[in-house]
Amino acid sequence: YETGQSQAYENADAALGKFREALGVEDGNVTILLSMARMQLAKKDCAGAEQSLKAATEYNPYDEILRFLQAKTLLCQHKPQEAVNLLKMESVEDPVNGVTFAVAMFETGSPNEALNLLQKAIAKDAQFPESYYWIWKVIEEKNEFAEEQGQKYLAVCKNLNIRTRRKYMNEPRLCGQTQEVEDALKASAKNSEN
Repeated sequence: YETGQSQAYENADAALGKFREALGVEDGNVTILLSMARMQLAKKDCAGAEQSLKAATEYNPYDEILRFLQAKTLLCQHKPQEAVNLLKMESVEDPVNGVTFAVAMFETGSPNEALNLLQKAIAKDAQFPESYYWIWKVIEEKNEFAEEQGQKYLAVCKNLNIRTRRKYMNEPRLCGQTQEVEDALKASAKNSEN
């Protein structure tokens, strides 16, 4: 299991393999099942994550992280309203939960509410990169310029270390959109030169 954890950010496939090995030794271990779901979500394997979470639910249906990852899976499956309904019952005090709720709100067509939640998440923890990514995304969607948020996202991602990665380990796609942001900022800079 620990080997899988150590490989989680560099090689999701290898980490998933190690988690499967660990599950073979400790069948029904909810921690391992949740780690598998995180890796499956990181790989955008929505169906695989759903199966892992279904198995985890059999052992501990009340796990707080389980519900959070179920909401992430619903977003992965393009079911944002179901994610909103699930997250309404959860605390959004934790920035990772708050950003996930904001994403669900954004994807259900409530960008202003999403922006408000994202700004609250930054006020609570300015080091969680996904807050900046989603502010950038919401502002870009409104056809407004959000270079500062994109740059902040890239800077925070670049400065992540092992400790901060562990702190935000429940976010399966932590800094997974850096290429998208870099490409958009380059295109924006090129357009402003012309």
